[in-house]
Amino acid sequence: MGLSQLDKPIVIVLDDIDRLSTNEIREVFKLVRLTASFPNIIYVLAFDRLRVELALQEQGDFRKGLPRKDSAGYGRLACDS
Repeated sequence: MGLSQLDKPIVIVLDDIDRLSTNEIREVFKLVRLTASFPNIIYVLAFDRLRVELALQEQGDFRKGLPRKDSAGYGRLACDS
């Protein structure tokens, strides 16, 4: 059975991302970007935005990897399907 055939989505919660090392933060966001377009997979990421921005700043256009904030201050990761 493939992911698209699941009755309910799989929710993956990653908390305290800001407590990781700079390299680990980059790897987590890379992993999420590469897998976020999988069908029926939902990521919930919890982190201090400033800490993560600083960690991603060194790799160039760091904002491309960050979730977009909605009006409530929560982020949503935009991915191409």
